[in-house]
Amino acid sequence: MTYSPDTLNKVTSYGVLGYTVDQLISLLLPADAASFRADFFDAESDLHKAYLQGVNTGRYALDKRMFDAAQDGDQSANIALYGRMQRSKIDNFIGEKFLL
Repeated sequence: MTYSPDTLNKVTSYGVLGYTVDQLISLLLPADAASFRADFFDAESDLHKAYLQGVNTGRYALDKRMFDAAQDGDQSANIALYGRMQRSKIDNFIGEKFLL
């Protein structure tokens, strides 16, 4: 399917918040929900790419805030950031091993 720039911008915004495909369908009410769902999971589709950009933007923003807080001496932010970094390494390893 082809999506308007407005729809792709909304998908990116919802990706920042980590919304599921079902939440996106509920909010956007696409004419063909089955095609929307298929595009969401198709790594080559513009829809998937827009969502992934949002997810990564959200993760970056959170990591940056934690990093800045840790730099300012917030020990809990330092611990949380370290945990997120370790979890990311594990997720990447699993993704590479199981082609996820």
